[in-house]
Order: sequence, then C-alpha cells, then structure tokens
Amino acid sequence: MKKKKIIEIVFLIICCTFLYFNSNYYINNQNWKYRNGYHIGDILEKSKGVSNNETQYCFGYILIIKNNQTNEKGYYIRK
Repeated sequence: MKKKKIIEIVFLIICCTFLYFNSNYYINNQNWKYRNGYHIGDILEKSKGVSNNETQYCFGYILIIKNNQTNEKGYYIRK
C-alpha cells in the first residue's frame, strides 16, 4: 500500500514538472539557441515568440518546435 502511494506521488511530481517545462512562462524566460532542423531564428529570446501554427515541446534543456503546416521539426538547446 505504501509503495503504491509513493509511486503515485512520484508520477504526480513528474507530470507537474513536465507541465511546467512546457508552460509559456518557462519557455519564454529562457534563451534558446538553434541546434538543427526547422529554423525560426538563431536565438529565441523573450521578445521572439512562436507563431500559432507551431507546436512546442520542452524537456528542460531541449526545445522542439514543430511547424504544423509543413511537419518540420526544429531543435533548440537552452543557452
């Protein structure tokens, strides 16, 4: 019973961390440097945003931006 509760708490913490990393607050407060793939700019800063036709996935150190029209993916790393 205790083991199940611990697993649930760890899973909840991992989910909350993933949601935080993918929030606009976290992504916009970091500086991202272009790595390869779909290109929006060499460096993404607070002033540069991602357009509405692009999807963002962030895993803490790596940001993946997918263009929904062309299905291209761009990879950025945190500076």
